[in-house]
Amino acid sequence: MRSRQPGGATRQPPDLGLYLVGFHNPVTGLLREIGGEAVAVTADIERRSSTR
Repeated sequence: MRSRQPGGATRQPPDLGLYLVGFHNPVTGLLREIGGEAVAVTADIERRSSTR
């Protein structure tokens, strides 16, 4: 069980089906970072849908 977070939130965005990409500006380039995040989001969604 996760500990309570500041503001009372107890769940992470992916636990709620919410994914945020591109919300920081890395030195390596924004589009490159968004592409990597998109791959990670896709893998997580596929993993979650295969366990249902």
